[in-house]
Amino acid sequence: MKLKLLSLMMLVCAAAPAFAQDYEGDAAKARMQFGPLRVNPSIALTNAGVDNNVFNSPVPQSDFTMTLTPRADMWLRLSRSWVTFSAKEDLVYYQKFVSERSANSNYWATLHVPLTRIAFNVRGAYLDTRDRPGFEIDARSQHTQYDFGGSVELRLFGKTFAGVTANRTQINFDRDQLYLGSDLSHELDRTMIDAGLTVRHQLTPLTSATFSLEKQDDTFHYSHWRDSESMRIAGGLKFDPQGIISGGGQVGFRHFQPVLGTVEGYDGLTANADVSYRALASTRLGVQMMRDLQYSYEFEQPYYLQTGVTVTVSQLVGGPFDVVGKWGAYTLGYRGQIEAASSLLDRTDSLRLFGGGVGYRFSKGTRFGFDVEQQQRISDAPGRAYAGLRFGTSVRYGF
Repeated sequence: MKLKLLSLMMLVCAAAPAFAQDYEGDAAKARMQFGPLRVNPSIALTNAGVDNNVFNSPVPQSDFTMTLTPRADMWLRLSRSWVTFSAKEDLVYYQKFVSERSANSNYWATLHVPLTRIAFNVRGAYLDTRDRPGFEIDARSQHTQYDFGGSVELRLFGKTFAGVTANRTQINFDRDQLYLGSDLSHELDRTMIDAGLTVRHQLTPLTSATFSLEKQDDTFHYSHWRDSESMRIAGGLKFDPQGIISGGGQVGFRHFQPVLGTVEGYDGLTANADVSYRALASTRLGVQMMRDLQYSYEFEQPYYLQTGVTVTVSQLVGGPFDVVGKWGAYTLGYRGQIEAASSLLDRTDSLRLFGGGVGYRFSKGTRFGFDVEQQQRISDAPGRAYAGLRFGTSVRYGF
């Protein structure tokens, strides 16, 4: 029931043994096997309930909604190499507001080739969606995203690895997708190319320390005055999914320099983390944190610094019953053009979300739940503040 965040952290450089363990462990959980191919299909019905502010507007409009999500994850082992593939469809239904219905596709694939002292990874992803592209834009605007990249990592010493990474991302909005008078395609269509160097040291069998240096070039297809160059330096930790702590995160510094001098630059702290902690088999704590620049659709405020955290707690309370609680807080600190004249150039919007739910687990991979979530944005800009409540049932079934 939560607004999807399109910013996804990918720690792409790991040692050949670490990658093999990750793929082997994930593939072992698959429910179906056809020779060397393992498949984990599932289907979920989420958000089957009421959204009392469909358009995130100051004047709420309510409707019944639900989302049906079939998904399949696949692993194919070829000698020592692994091919992984995931396909997911979100079929979104609104009863009254037909314009908000959509079918959203998300596909990604990776090829991992481990050799004696070197490992290669190639990955690609495709997203075609009408989901909201972040906390800022409230319209469900059709857009596509293509990602293609790879990495090479070499074992230098027993537990130390060095690598290079490269990635290309292209984002395109459909033409004539307007939001508050702005053409999203004209303002936000862009290509991002980044390349970097990485160093990783295996601290323990389940924990590794990472260091990265990266250069990123953002080129806009129409609004070239938004073009920019960035340098990043970051360090962090990565935890094996099989451990009590899983996921990882990085903290670093970003030097952001627009190509034209009409847009203010940025030098400051960035962070990105998605970490889960599992206590015994009954409690799970998840923390998602981010601090980084995001491009805005607004002409006079071309980008903003998004800072925030979401905390989720899941607790078994007896037998198959569980309870879930969620809380999140984010700020969007806008940066304006140097020569623009506006009283809202450096405004800060705030978002708060909290919710919870109860669930009943019939078996492994099958859960029925009832969830409630409220989200609110506070802003000095006219028409930008809103409050919304969603509640309904969800069913997840693993074949």
